[in-house]
Order: sequence, then structure tokens, then C-alpha cells
Amino acid sequence: MSPLQAVFQFLAAATSVYMLLIIFRVLLSWFQGRMNGKGIEILYKITDPYLNKFRNISWLRFGMLDFSPIVAIALLGLVSQIFTSLAVSGTLDPISILAYILQTIWGFIAFFINLFIILMIFRLVTLLFFSDWHHQILFSIDNILYKAVARILGFFTSKTMKFSRGLAISALILIVLRVALAFAFAYLFRFMRGL
Repeated sequence: MSPLQAVFQFLAAATSVYMLLIIFRVLLSWFQGRMNGKGIEILYKITDPYLNKFRNISWLRFGMLDFSPIVAIALLGLVSQIFTSLAVSGTLDPISILAYILQTIWGFIAFFINLFIILMIFRLVTLLFFSDWHHQILFSIDNILYKAVARILGFFTSKTMKFSRGLAISALILIVLRVALAFAFAYLFRFMRGL
């Protein structure tokens, strides 16, 4: 192993450790007010400057949902993969970089589509079988889904329809889109491996 490969191996390991610290910091944010101490304070000082760069991106927030930590972690994963590839081979060809970037992009797209499918099916079930159930979380989910359903259906029709019907149609459209994109990206990755 060359000295440069050793440097890249160290950078890959350091990036992976930092990614684990970010994940731990995100998990701690779910228990705000309950965790304190010098170690937690040091963790915040190490991780918050990086996370804050993503928290300031407005389109990563959908109502009560904040996807900025996911983007921050995925970017670190991408950097770690690149460093690992450089540590193993000593070089990184443009096709590999493009493949890493496309895999990360597909991961984001798949995650968001899956999330919206799950939210739509969950909300559809609550509307059909628990119509008298009212909770703040349902209102928050509705705020997110109203916009998503309007945008999805806006591609196909300008007619208004009942929210439950719009949810069902939108969920089906997203399922078909998810499957089609999975095949498209799988074909693209196979093509890129052949280059």
C-alpha cells in the first residue's frame, strides 16, 4: 500500500467515524432536554457545525419533518465511499464517481417516494377505518400530503376530488413510479459496470 493509499484509508475511516457521531447526534435530538453532560456538549460542538449547513436548506423541511440529517449523512457516506475506493485502488475513475453519485441520488429518491407511499397508505387507512380519530399528528401529516397529492394529481388532471380518493390514486402513481425508477436505475448501474 502506498503512502497516499494509507492517507485515503485513514480519511475513509475518519469519515465513517464522523458519520457515526452524526447519527448518534441525530438520535439524541429525539430526546432533547434529557441528555446533558460534558460528553454530549463536546458531541454537539463537533457535529452541529456540519449539520447546521444542511438545516439552513429550506426545501429539506416538510412541515414537522426535517430531512436535513439524512442528506448530511448520505453525503458523508458518499465521501467515505470515494475515500475507500481511493484507498483500495489508488485511483478513482470518473465512472466510479458518477456511479457513487447516482447511487446516492437514487437512495434519496427511493427514500422519499417510499416515505410518501407509507404516509399516504397510513392516512388512507385512518380515513377509511378510523374516520373519527383526530390527532395533531394526523393534521401535520395532512399538511404534508395535501401539497404532495395536489402536485401529483396536477400532472394528470385539474379536477378536484375527495382527499381519500386523491390519496389512493397518488399512492398508486408513486408505487408505479418507484418500480419504474428501480428498473431504470438498475439498468443504468448494469450499463455503467460494463463500461
